[in-house]
Amino acid sequence: RSPGSMPGRPPVSAATAEAVVALRRHNPLRASTVIAGHNELEERRLRIERDCLALLASTRTLAGERRLVAGLMHIARDFTRIGENAVDIAAVARDLPAAIRAQLPERLWQLCDEAPALVVCALDSLSARDAVGARTVCERAQSMHHLRVLSEAALFILANTSADLLPSIFRLSSVVRNVERILESASEIALQAIYLTTGRVERVDPDREWASRRFSLN
Repeated sequence: RSPGSMPGRPPVSAATAEAVVALRRHNPLRASTVIAGHNELEERRLRIERDCLALLASTRTLAGERRLVAGLMHIARDFTRIGENAVDIAAVARDLPAAIRAQLPERLWQLCDEAPALVVCALDSLSARDAVGARTVCERAQSMHHLRVLSEAALFILANTSADLLPSIFRLSSVVRNVERILESASEIALQAIYLTTGRVERVDPDREWASRRFSLN
């Protein structure tokens, strides 16, 4: 199969988007749907891995095809990581008190909205074998680091306003980490897209200019 026709693509991007919508709109039903659908995502990943292992074991699989199959196995595991983090976000969305949503910082929503968007872009770059688009995904994911820092800082400030908010703020901090992991997985899918397209192994450079910037909390 081509990367664009892999069965895990629509569910994994949809699960991420649905989890974020459930968190934004306080929709426990949508959140529960994401959680209930995780087993299906895991079954799809296992089927992809079984198919890939069968191809790798075949003596008729050429060297170039083996590279493709190995890359798809890595991507299937990234699907699982994205799905697991979407489930964690959905669990928070299901249980979070509705009243606290009006107090949450806009930066948190910006960060959450970026996660499903980047997953879609990463999968599109994989499907189209678009190395340029894949590099853009990696750059966008890295540029979100400052938004994560600002989101956590804003949540910390909010927690200091009332001790009653602490349990909810603690869970929302875990959402920030979940989103960060989804962005990392999107980057990994994009890097695999580059590898499958160009044959070159590229890694994200951790020492980027933005990493040393100072950010205002205003």
